[in-house]
Amino acid sequence: MVNRRVYVDLGQVEDLDHDWLHVVLEGPSGVVYQLQHGGHSCCQGAIEGYLVPVESPEGYAALIDLFVHRLRSAPVAMASIPEHLPALRAAVALIRIPATGEPSPPYGDDLTRIVVDESRLEEMTEAHVPVTTEFGPGILVWSNSD
Repeated sequence: MVNRRVYVDLGQVEDLDHDWLHVVLEGPSGVVYQLQHGGHSCCQGAIEGYLVPVESPEGYAALIDLFVHRLRSAPVAMASIPEHLPALRAAVALIRIPATGEPSPPYGDDLTRIVVDESRLEEMTEAHVPVTTEFGPGILVWSNSD
């Protein structure tokens, strides 16, 4: 068997007429998701794993407030601005992964929390936030704001 990968440019989702949030659960899926992130620095990231769309208008709004309005899409890692870490934790706490496979709420207790992975603050930028989940590590990504 040939070890091949499929590359998916999440930037193509940018052409859709709505905002989105996804968690890419890191793992050997054979699918690599590419995304521009980092505010005005326009970093190009790639994560192999499993794409999980999540829905949280409040979480998305809180992330945009933090990275766009407060930080002005500055190309900095969260490790260099620790005073904003509480706001990041609060924004991520609003986002849940549906664990039942149901397409829409209500999920009841079948949602799983994601948490900021504070051991990876150096990797964290706008639209690219390392998280931990009960399914393992992942990256929280969202529609590019700049």
